[in-house]
Amino acid sequence: MIGGPLLGGREGGAGGDPGALLLANAEISAMLDAAPSGQRQDLAALGEGEVVLTFRNGAGALCRQFTITAPGGGATSDALACAAKGGDWQVEAYGRRAAPVGEMKLAGGDAAVGVVAAVDEQIAGDPLIGPEELAELKRK
Repeated sequence: MIGGPLLGGREGGAGGDPGALLLANAEISAMLDAAPSGQRQDLAALGEGEVVLTFRNGAGALCRQFTITAPGGGATSDALACAAKGGDWQVEAYGRRAAPVGEMKLAGGDAAVGVVAAVDEQIAGDPLIGPEELAELKRK
């Protein structure tokens, strides 16, 4: 039920139905709350998810860029979500793209253009990786 509308959604910026569907899914919220970057997660009917990047924005909020690939390697959805007051995730940008082919990735990233632009606009400082990322997730 969620997979069809989510992965069939339109590309765009903040808000909109795809963002609401993203965060209404408990598995996606759990992935954003705890999964380290680069670790693929089974999201049941949605397919597979992966956090790509974790960082703090200019306001100090924890933000995570992530992807969801439809079951069977279908279309890929990209999103950027930042922790709002109270700890809930808020989608800042969302986009779709064709399924990646092979293991090769572009040097500049292969996420939807709107999501890449939102990350570039919001990131403040270096990305959080390894133990630093895990510590920030606990503090979220």
